[in-house]
Amino acid sequence: METLESLIPEHLLQTVKSSSSSSVDDLLSSSSSLLRFLLGLPQFHQAVSELADPDLGCCGKSQESSLDLKRRGNLCFRSRSFDDALRFYSKALRVARDNTLLASLFLNRANALHNLGLLQESLRDCHRALRIDPFYAKAWFRRGKLNTLLGNYKDAFRDITVSISLESSPVGKKQLQNELLAIPDFQNKQTSENTLCYAAAGEIYPTCKVK
Repeated sequence: METLESLIPEHLLQTVKSSSSSSVDDLLSSSSSLLRFLLGLPQFHQAVSELADPDLGCCGKSQESSLDLKRRGNLCFRSRSFDDALRFYSKALRVARDNTLLASLFLNRANALHNLGLLQESLRDCHRALRIDPFYAKAWFRRGKLNTLLGNYKDAFRDITVSISLESSPVGKKQLQNELLAIPDFQNKQTSENTLCYAAAGEIYPTCKVK
């Protein structure tokens, strides 16, 4: 669904969003425009077909199936077939029921999206992983790396600092400290010391490698 959303022109998205608080006629008109656009996309028809599949539909939750799909996604990721990895992780997310598995699938999909150059979509999946598991150190780190690439340096500093506080390995902490120092304008952050103090005290910020 995220891939489909990324294909919708920005002006059409804004029209739909603004019409949701307007009249019924405006909402019907914008919804019709959106539907006409989606019906012309092969990706939309594929998504509908997969949702109608009893083995992949929203009601067909299966831990075994989701683990198998995740494994296949990991194999594709390691062979750098990121499009296929994205497809398998998305299918696995539809049938997964365990929160730990869901969080790891969102992070794996974030990695695939990152490698496909879809940074905003990757960031969104990191948000989702952290909403499920706020103590997921790898998700904090991945989001920090993405925020660095997107120029959100204050957010990047916060995310990587929190990942340091959650990392148990001394070697891992050292590597994360190096990542922190690599953030541009690190020395100019006005909130750096306060953020670091919070993390050092073990206070985790709330939040809205393939595993």
